[in-house]
Amino acid sequence: DPSKPQVVEIPLADGKILNAFVNIFQPAARMIIVGAGEIAIYLTKMAKMLGFQVIVVDPRSMFATSIRFPEADVILSKWPQDCLPALKLHCRDALVVISHDEKIDLPALQIGLENTVSYIGLLGSQKTRQSLFNALKELGYTETDLAHIHAPIGLDIGSKKADEIALSIMGEVIQEKNNKRL
Repeated sequence: DPSKPQVVEIPLADGKILNAFVNIFQPAARMIIVGAGEIAIYLTKMAKMLGFQVIVVDPRSMFATSIRFPEADVILSKWPQDCLPALKLHCRDALVVISHDEKIDLPALQIGLENTVSYIGLLGSQKTRQSLFNALKELGYTETDLAHIHAPIGLDIGSKKADEIALSIMGEVIQEKNNKRL
């Protein structure tokens, strides 16, 4: 277990062994939320409570504000294609795409698929999902690629309200984290 201190033997030049305690600290897993609507507000609060570093991305500056997201670690009022590459997405990241706007969602999904992100989730109706998946296929992505996207996003708990949808998303992200070590 990397979270517990371990004793490591270090050989010295004179042939002696130095016993040392080593404790490995990993940075918090990141949740990158693309879309700053009402669901994102609840999701940010839940993710912070569960130890995630939270980054909110939305080019609509009227939504992506510190007043709406006081718990967020970073708020980027930018297009996903203009800021996600600089975040250097990696295997401990969860990318939650919930803007309901294809101009925002499509580039976020592309960037997520091009990186080693452990979780990609997409919010939207079946028609919206199919439209985005068709656009991704036209860009050269395969069915195998698209299978990495959790769509519909979240666990099926019959959610209708924003706070419950956020809970279902958080539940699915935690499930992936526990199954894949996000």
